[in-house]
Amino acid sequence: MLRVRSHSPAQHIVTRNAIHPILRTGLDATMYPRSFWFLPAMTAVLILFLLGHVTLFGQWKSRSNAQLKRALIIEQILRLERLVVEVETSFRGYLLAGQKTFLEPLQSAEAQLTSITDRLMMLTAGDQRLQGGIGLLHARVTEFVASKNRLTTIAENGQRDQVDLYVKVGDGRALFLTIDKAFKDFESRVDHEIPLEESDHEVWSWRTGWQLLLLDTAAVLTCFSVARAFAPTQPNSLSARS
Repeated sequence: MLRVRSHSPAQHIVTRNAIHPILRTGLDATMYPRSFWFLPAMTAVLILFLLGHVTLFGQWKSRSNAQLKRALIIEQILRLERLVVEVETSFRGYLLAGQKTFLEPLQSAEAQLTSITDRLMMLTAGDQRLQGGIGLLHARVTEFVASKNRLTTIAENGQRDQVDLYVKVGDGRALFLTIDKAFKDFESRVDHEIPLEESDHEVWSWRTGWQLLLLDTAAVLTCFSVARAFAPTQPNSLSARS
């Protein structure tokens, strides 16, 4: 007669308890390499993601600051050009009308010139080429204002004929052309050091927004891929046995 051996429930539990530690050891050995690299990989992805954001923000801030700096410099140059025109106009108005009220712009020209020059030196701090142009421009405008003050003093001393002759002959035109050349030279230096951006602020902001969107999308997809590649998973065969 053929007998079938049957295990008691207690023996079956003992057998399973004896096998499970072995299976669990093999499972841990299989999971360890994947789980070990999961956290470093995700950390590296997040660091690259933050570096990308910092880089784009730095580029946007650098370009914005450069264009703002250029606009402020051009604003001061326009003020200086207007000052030269006001000095010339007030001087000629005084010669035509003979009234000292026309000399008010001329009398305040030196203080305004100092204020504009100090502002330009502050805006161009660290740029020796631009500051050299400012120094040259300041010297030419100072010479121009001094010549007008000198001619005004001569006219007030009763030598009006000499001043009229100076104006009619055009002896001051050479100095005026020198000032014009100094302005053009400085403007060319500004164009070289701080080029004007062809695209306006809205276009640049739109482009930066799309770059950030693409960067975020790439970061999310990369995180998903890393999670699938390195996240610990339990083999199906072992799951079925347990």
